[in-house]
Amino acid sequence: MKDTLIVKFPLINKAIEIEPGITVLEAARRAGIVVSAVCNGKGTCGSCKVMQIGGNVFPLTPTEKKQLTPAEISSGIHLSCQLNITENSEFLFPPGSLSSTQRLQLEGNETIPDLDSSIKRVPISIQEFNKIPILSGLINDHIKTRFGFHSIEDPELLNSIVSILQKSGSCDLVVDRNAVICALPGNSGIYGLAVDVGTTKIALFLLDMSSGKTIACKGVPNPQVSYGDDVISRIAYTNKTLNGQQILHDVLMEAINKAVNDMCMQASIEFAQLVQAVIVGNTVMHHVITNLPVKQLGEAPYQPVLTEATLIFAKDINLKISPRAMVYFPPNIAGFVGGDHVAMLLSSMESKATGTTVLLDIGTNTEISLIDGENHLCCSCASGPAFEGARITDGIKAVSGAIERVVINGEEVYYQTIDDLAPIGICGSGILDTIAMLYQNGFIDSRGAFTAKTISEKTGQFIIVPAANSGNDQEIKISAHDINEIRLAKAAIRSGIEVLLKEMQMTYIDIDRIIIAGAFGTYLDIRSAQRIGLLPPIPEEKIVTVGNAAGSGAKQLLLSNRKRYIAEQLAQSVHHVELMTHKDYFENFVDAINFPVQSEQEKNQ
Repeated sequence: MKDTLIVKFPLINKAIEIEPGITVLEAARRAGIVVSAVCNGKGTCGSCKVMQIGGNVFPLTPTEKKQLTPAEISSGIHLSCQLNITENSEFLFPPGSLSSTQRLQLEGNETIPDLDSSIKRVPISIQEFNKIPILSGLINDHIKTRFGFHSIEDPELLNSIVSILQKSGSCDLVVDRNAVICALPGNSGIYGLAVDVGTTKIALFLLDMSSGKTIACKGVPNPQVSYGDDVISRIAYTNKTLNGQQILHDVLMEAINKAVNDMCMQASIEFAQLVQAVIVGNTVMHHVITNLPVKQLGEAPYQPVLTEATLIFAKDINLKISPRAMVYFPPNIAGFVGGDHVAMLLSSMESKATGTTVLLDIGTNTEISLIDGENHLCCSCASGPAFEGARITDGIKAVSGAIERVVINGEEVYYQTIDDLAPIGICGSGILDTIAMLYQNGFIDSRGAFTAKTISEKTGQFIIVPAANSGNDQEIKISAHDINEIRLAKAAIRSGIEVLLKEMQMTYIDIDRIIIAGAFGTYLDIRSAQRIGLLPPIPEEKIVTVGNAAGSGAKQLLLSNRKRYIAEQLAQSVHHVELMTHKDYFENFVDAINFPVQSEQEKNQ
């Protein structure tokens, strides 16, 4: 046996030298990989799954045979806490086995599309002009005669070109569709901005337009939550408040502009170098940003003012990038299915998949698509913010110290926090795990009511972390109210899936795969989601999570005109189903509120 071994984790670009006999989990920890090991290596939670991709195959332990499904075993999955390393090996952790931080790192490993932007840069020099000083009229005559560009009507832009030419002798005109956006010194990079505006959170990405690479990203809360935590509440606010929509527009753009400023400082670039942007969001967010009325979105038949793709000058929506930069908004599909769902579809359905696919973008407003060949249905449901920690007693966002994984084994409660810090609250994935575990262990019944078996000393609560063990000296618990919030949220989503299946005369048995996007979707445990009935009981290997697919789609739309064309064609092919007026929705919603009856096998998984 060798004195030392080399263990590689290529997907995360990590490698470490170890002594023989330690577990993969311990090797990963030494390499700085934060693995989701809720039971701390006891083998009881099944959360630290890993796939061996190099070296001789290691046999399964009895604990692994109990925790893993037949499909996982046939795929070469192990539990990293049970697998002792005895030779040089390579391992791959699925995203669900990693902490939030490293899952985000994996999300950044995206395929850059073929660069097909409408942006180009055209060099000009002072030698091209016969008269000194250079006059604005000469510049306009020159660019029209030589290049066929549109006249520049903006005096500030003309003065900028004159100034750079006189100072440096040359400059680059940045041009978008024959319109000059700005002028930059020849050695300046040009960049673009992609923004995914969610009801609760905003994700922003700064991209190098020459290489397509993401050079900075940032996530910030949507400050509109102060005016209502869902889109219906915000529509109501605009209806009853003088200048209410302008207020929502201004607070949103202020948050976006501050985040853009932070990213520009991080990347050491100027606002003027941001020469194009793409913004995706649900239809209400789209209308608020573009200053279109939202009142009609709160009234049947919930019709948008505009569904077509749109180009708007950045200055016209108060986006603080190069003022004449064009901002692209992809098409909306319906009143509550917007350009963010189109971007998500673009990113997730890159290749034409065979079979029946359900796509979920889970958030405060959840969009659902059902695709079977050329047939494509979609709907949206008001799932609310419970899965993001809102309206939950000790719920918090997915921040450092938030409980993100929970396992209950008998009377033992195991949990894992983001960044392995002392717990200060519980985020969406942890809430889902806790309720699924309470149900599996008989602490609550199918209606979500606590049973006599509940181990909490307090009525109507389950203590996850005692105050003495928390990071803020407060106990962290799940209440009857919290369970009901999750029941309502999961019923909204599951009933939406069932309505679309009925429209295609299908059942969940016909589903070939489920793709889950969104921040919460990235981190949920599939088994927990199925135990409470959020997801249909199809084989787990048919369900995949894809992270912030709307943000990824926004980046593709920024870099490629071809992707914009595909997105616009895609939006036209979708048939929207309005749940609020559908004859089966209420009945399906009521059926989906309770947790599904578990078999003895499911209870023991």
